Amino acid sequence: FACDSCGNDAKNRKNPTLTDTSSVFASVKETVAGKEYTLEDLKSKFRKLKNVGGYKKYYLSYSGGKDSHLLYWFIKEYLKRDDIKIVGINTYMEHPEIRKRIMDNSDIVLFPQMKPMDIKKKYG
Repeated sequence: FACDSCGNDAKNRKNPTLTDTSSVFASVKETVAGKEYTLEDLKSKFRKLKNVGGYKKYYLSYSGGKDSHLLYWFIKEYLKRDDIKIVGINTYMEHPEIRKRIMDNSDIVLFPQMKPMDIKKKYG
């Protein structure tokens, strides 16, 4: 995926941004340990979750990055599930576009009582 602000990936080529995901994710294929996986494989894994207690006992920890955004898209757009909650955390260290994505896409956003730099000052 590309950086939303500059549109370049690690190889400096133009790619779709994370905000333009529907056409990209619809054809996602991933190869892990020599085996190719598709959205249907992921869908079958989610069916198993439903059979072991239902979706309400699960949530997605959403960072706003490409991996959690793929799962967000998969849950909310592809599966059309509202019973799996999306939980984001504002660590106060995110890039502004990532923070906006967390705020826009999360059902629940957690705010730590202390910012990371305050924790470092206090506890070393």
